Amino acid sequence: MAITGASSGRGLAAAQRSAADGAKVVMLARREEQLRAEADAIGPPAVAIRFDVANPASVRTAFDAIATQFGHLDALLNIAGVARIRTIETYSA
Repeated sequence: MAITGASSGRGLAAAQRSAADGAKVVMLARREEQLRAEADAIGPPAVAIRFDVANPASVRTAFDAIATQFGHLDALLNIAGVARIRTIETYSA
């Protein structure tokens, strides 16, 4: 199982719960240091891979790594989000 946004919040909670329920969890997120710390805290069922949902090359690299390490993916929880913060004037043009 792969979970995006897994370094904090709902993504981290999903990774923790999935691992506790016996799943092998690939944790995907941008903040590599925090991601690795959380994966280490979960233990051996968790693997951390740096991933930026807004960067197509990063997405390809991460899923290539998953294919190489695990051969297949049983489930994907796409919890990461991308926010492009702009002023209201930008949207009112």
